[in-house]
Amino acid sequence: MVKKTWLKSAIQLIFVSVIVLTTISSCKVFYPNEMWRTGDEIEPALPADTVKSSYTFQSGDIFSMSVYTRKGQQLIEIFGGTGATTPTRQNISYTVRPDGKVDLPSIGTFEIKGLTKLEAKKELEEAYSQYLNDPFVLLQIENHRTFVYFGRGDATVINLPRDETNIVEVIALAGGMPSGVKAHRIRVMREIDGEMNIKLIDLSTVENWLAADLIIKPNDIIYIEPVRRVGPAFATILGEITPILSLATTLLTIYLLVTN
Repeated sequence: MVKKTWLKSAIQLIFVSVIVLTTISSCKVFYPNEMWRTGDEIEPALPADTVKSSYTFQSGDIFSMSVYTRKGQQLIEIFGGTGATTPTRQNISYTVRPDGKVDLPSIGTFEIKGLTKLEAKKELEEAYSQYLNDPFVLLQIENHRTFVYFGRGDATVINLPRDETNIVEVIALAGGMPSGVKAHRIRVMREIDGEMNIKLIDLSTVENWLAADLIIKPNDIIYIEPVRRVGPAFATILGEITPILSLATTLLTIYLLVTN
């Protein structure tokens, strides 16, 4: 009677082990390279004033600057083909220092952190007006990029072509929406004041595509959640538990043979 009770308990233990191992198939044990998991809770959205606001210069930004005289007349002559003997201004790259300032020719130290590109352009033109007649300034930020992660394993770095590039354009630049990901589960992660803010985007319908006007900013992370396929997961589980079940069965058989 005791033996039968023990045997029944052993079988129940093995059965429960199988159930437990199957249940945890969605856990990180079986998806070790899946990132940025969240539950089904409502995720915090990006603050409304940061969704479409223009980018401002930050420490570490690298930008190029060209300065022309006569309100850019020289630039028109160059591209119009009449300036064969007109010298051009070469683009030189500048890096914003940790204190938010940058060293520029003629005007020296210039505080650019916190300014939009348009604001910086106006202030620079005013500063250079002390040395040039009707200066015209062109600015181009060179290190603006975002990171796109497609589910598990695939990622790409996208250089933003302009200041206001929306999420649909970025995904297109990254190669489009691949198979094996969820178009209705796209996270845009942005660091604001030292905290990571997340916005959940649904691009599964035409209406949502048309409404997707979220402007992507430099260093934003776009993560498209992968589809968890049952087949591969079950194969992984089976491969993990087969040795355990075999060992348990062997030990149980040996015990029964010895005790009988």
